[in-house]
Order: sequence, then C-alpha cells, then structure tokens
Amino acid sequence: MQTGEENKRARTSYVTDWLSHNRRFTARTQGHYKMVIWRFVKFMPGDIEKLSSNHIESYIADLLDRSSNRTGNAHLTVIKSFCRWLERTYDAPNPAAKIPMLKEDPPKQRWLTHEEYLRILAVCKDGESDTIKLIAMSGLRASEVVGLSRDDIHEDKLVIIGKGRKRRVIPLNKTLKEILSRSTHINFAKNRVQLYRLCQRLSRRANIPCFGPHALRHYFATELLRGGETKRGVSMVNVSALLGHSSVKTTERYLHFQDSFLTGVTDVLDYP
Repeated sequence: MQTGEENKRARTSYVTDWLSHNRRFTARTQGHYKMVIWRFVKFMPGDIEKLSSNHIESYIADLLDRSSNRTGNAHLTVIKSFCRWLERTYDAPNPAAKIPMLKEDPPKQRWLTHEEYLRILAVCKDGESDTIKLIAMSGLRASEVVGLSRDDIHEDKLVIIGKGRKRRVIPLNKTLKEILSRSTHINFAKNRVQLYRLCQRLSRRANIPCFGPHALRHYFATELLRGGETKRGVSMVNVSALLGHSSVKTTERYLHFQDSFLTGVTDVLDYP
C-alpha cells in the first residue's frame, strides 16, 4: 500500500507528464488545463489508479453548487482529456468516457449593429479607431490582437496561428493595409484587459450598451454574411474559414440579423 507521500508523488508524476503532453496547445489553454487538473486531483480522494466515474461526478456536482453548467463543461472537458490520456498511455480504464456533457443554455452574445459601430468610430481618440477597425475588419480574437506581430503580415494578408494552433489566412482590405503600414511596431494592446477597457471606454462615450472585443468579431461575421453596404454577402463556409472555426455550426452562433437586412433580397427574382 502506498503511503500518503508516495501517493502524492505518483499524482504529481501523472499530472506533470500529462501537462507536458499538452504543450502543443496555446499558453492560455495550457494554463486552464493546469488549473483544472490540479484542482480536480486535490479534490479526489485516494490515488489516480482508483479514479472512478463517481469521483468525477462528485467533483462536477460540487463545482455546480457555485458555478454554471458552462463552467462545469469547461472542467469536464479537461478531465475527459486527462482520462483519455491515461487510457492511451497506461491502458487504464476511462471512467469519464460515459459521463455526458452538461446541457447549457445558449450564451447571450453581445453584438454590434452597423449604426453602433459607426457611433463607436465617431468617438475614438488617438488611434483608438485603428484597434476597433482591425478587429471589425479581420475578426481576430482578443488574444490574437494582443499577440499580433509583423511576422503575421504577408503583403495583402494576415497569416494567423490561432486557437487550437490552427492556421488561417485573412485577406487585408485597403483600410487594414493602411493601418498595418503606419508604423514599424504593432502594439494594439499590451494585454486582453487593456483591450476590454478600451471597449468599455468607447461604449460610455458612444452611449451604447457595454461591449467587448468579441462583439466586434461577431460584427465582422454578420456584416460579411449580409454583404455590408454592397449587399454582396460572403458564403457561410468562407466566413467560417475566416473565423478559424472547425465547423459551420459554430459560425452560426456569430450571425445576427435585423429585419432590415432582408430588405430587397427578393428583387433578384423580380423579372418578367
């Protein structure tokens, strides 16, 4: 039988080996995985070899006493990944395999209408509009804006290694080319907090409901689909590729419509 100290060393070994296996993920994902797995291991009684579905369900139930189903699923995803790794690496049973994900209510997403977008640009100061236009015309995530470098710019396109280490190409329109060519240094935001604070300031100045950088990503997707002022919409498949989604179903959550978007769309059928 293992002593308490031996059991602690064994747990540490399993977890550190698994975390090393996950180094292919982004730093943000690695940080989340590290936080969840150490919290779970600390909660779990006994050694990892005796891990059961009851341990996992008890941990999630305890978490749900003070968190949402969405948070529960975020933790469950990490635990399932850890159990799959144990199964592959040590030919161990997978106690998480049959535990279902929790049902979530659709998240309430803030998105910007075109009118709101114009009001935001009207109150920007000292280059703030460059940051807003960059996100609204490229669909970059907040983390991608913060990490943007000159190496990502290739003549008329951005080549981004984004979430999940997936590579995607974003064409640059005339406005973005001008913004990105103005200086030799790109520093639209030092960190995500700075970016969120910029959005909060602009929402107050423009007297509109508070928004974050992700609302601009939603604006990007919606405007592409409806075609902006030209009304020549981009296909869902192409919008999905620009956003870096692995499934069009994910992209559908980024599309928002008003009745006015449909004005005149049947005119193409109006012929003798």
